[in-house]
Amino acid sequence: AALLLVYPAWATLYHQASSDAVFATGLAFWALLLARTLEQPSTLRFVALGAGIAVLVLIRPANQVLVPAVLAALLVSAPWRRRLAWTAACLIAAIALLGAWALHNGIRYDDASVARGGRAWVPFLRVWLADATIAPENGDASRRLAGLIEREVLTKGPHARLRVPLDAYLENGSNYETVRLIALSDSVLGRGENYDVLFDSALEAIRENPWTYVRGVADTFWEFLRQQPLREDVVPREQTAPSPPAETFEADGVVLPNPQAFALVEGVPYGFVWCASDYLDSCILDRPEVVWDNPEAQRRYREIVSRIRAWDADLPSREGVDAVTEILNRITPRFPRPPFWIAIGIVGLAIRRPRNWQTIVVLWACAAAVLLIHAASQGVAPEFALPLYPLFVVTGLAAVGGEPKKRGPLKADPTQSEP
Repeated sequence: AALLLVYPAWATLYHQASSDAVFATGLAFWALLLARTLEQPSTLRFVALGAGIAVLVLIRPANQVLVPAVLAALLVSAPWRRRLAWTAACLIAAIALLGAWALHNGIRYDDASVARGGRAWVPFLRVWLADATIAPENGDASRRLAGLIEREVLTKGPHARLRVPLDAYLENGSNYETVRLIALSDSVLGRGENYDVLFDSALEAIRENPWTYVRGVADTFWEFLRQQPLREDVVPREQTAPSPPAETFEADGVVLPNPQAFALVEGVPYGFVWCASDYLDSCILDRPEVVWDNPEAQRRYREIVSRIRAWDADLPSREGVDAVTEILNRITPRFPRPPFWIAIGIVGLAIRRPRNWQTIVVLWACAAAVLLIHAASQGVAPEFALPLYPLFVVTGLAAVGGEPKKRGPLKADPTQSEP
């Protein structure tokens, strides 16, 4: 606890408006529950553990990779019949809650899934943005995607005016254009397509360039473990209209539209994830009727925009203390990062063999799965890894300082009588 208190990088999560602090808190409580469950197993505790997995998934959908943690019951010292029963109880609890959420989505949104869209991001986003290996010659799905882009993007709007070629478009992807392709998949190919064209084209690119993808994922995974997040000065942002951005930018001699200069009409129904600017005014439609015919939907859009504009104007709501930022930024780079704690933990597991080592192994596997799913689809961002840093600190210390596992049963002293 003392080490975490002087580690400002983790505390930084709690000074941001995002789901990262919620995930960090949920993970801490779930890790405690896991430790207690493996130490003193019971059916009720494994049910709670499965429900905790579902809660972590609802906090951040990528945490679906934690579902295999239900197999932790197999590591408990107990008869196999009981282990299998505990595993089933844990799995049923997780699936029941997630199934109820999927049913809710099916009733409300006509899409019975926990979180729709994962196939559009994993692994497509990394393959397109980082690897730049999407190409029509990779296979059938890639040719379908190329045809969709040529018909629905390059022949319309600023792309048509600038005569942007297909290869230049594919080499200069962005989150902005990813959301455009997601919207086109839904509107042109149909929601039943479930982003097959994006997912399959990414798999084809990986098959054609496997080492490019593997090296990229490995590098990102390693960088996740070596983050040195520094605090920025906290000052209220000016909520003034920005200077009009340039309408184009140049890449390798090709002129392309600047995403910050154009509102992505197709992306409006998908929220603000597509926004290519820090200023909301460049991401908001003055006329929502362009997207929605329903007057109620138009009213709701204006209401949401007004609320988000007010929140945006209030963040941050005060100025920070420069001296504190300076001190924290001096501490953070000197604090040992996860590779140090993992190495300590490996040595501890090998030499001391602490009791309840299963908890450490399961937590490491869970952390690796969470980091891997983000490395498989995203670039390096501190907020993806920081919620896991306390896990590495605590498990490393537990492996070294935990109570050693007993080597065998103690022999009774024949000179002592039974009480």
